[in-house]
Amino acid sequence: MKKKKVRTNKKIRAAALELLRDPNFLFLVGQQLSAAGVVGEAQNLLILYLACLTGSLEHEVSVLVKGPSSTGKSNLMKAVLPLVPPEKVLTRSSFTGKALAYASEELAGKILYLVEHRGGKDGAFFRRLLQSEGAIHHEATTGSGHSRGTKVTTRIGAPVFLSTTTDERVYDDDETRFLSIRADESAEQSRQVFRDQFSKKRRETI
Repeated sequence: MKKKKVRTNKKIRAAALELLRDPNFLFLVGQQLSAAGVVGEAQNLLILYLACLTGSLEHEVSVLVKGPSSTGKSNLMKAVLPLVPPEKVLTRSSFTGKALAYASEELAGKILYLVEHRGGKDGAFFRRLLQSEGAIHHEATTGSGHSRGTKVTTRIGAPVFLSTTTDERVYDDDETRFLSIRADESAEQSRQVFRDQFSKKRRETI
């Protein structure tokens, strides 16, 4: 199935291509991400940002950030997503079983950020269809009494899905559809965070 093309302003496209050709591109992105205030996590931040760019490519890369509570998973998302045009980002806390079939927003070229992976449990079947097939064709009954029929709802476009989870392993069909990365839980990362917090408090008192 052909992916629906995303229209891009010519000037924006030209500027984007120039930036992508810059040999210092990843360094510049890293600087912007560092300015977001996340301590460490340089590799994970770049992975998430590059995944966002795949929304304009033939094959999207969806990412699942894993780790225990309070390891900064959401902070990674909050640092990366502001670098993406806001009209490209759809943020959801959860969605019901058939929501992805009936919602009206354009999906091609978008990033759908599901705050917590479990929040999409009821709609996982349709989400997997979008990831694998790039389309949903859902047939549902219409009418009531003796006047009944069916109507097919179609939704085209596979967004980049980003989400977080505290689960060590998710459902097998999701493990194959997401690139899993782990939030940094190392002792060195904890020390860096504490040093950064201490430095900020010290500057506030001066």
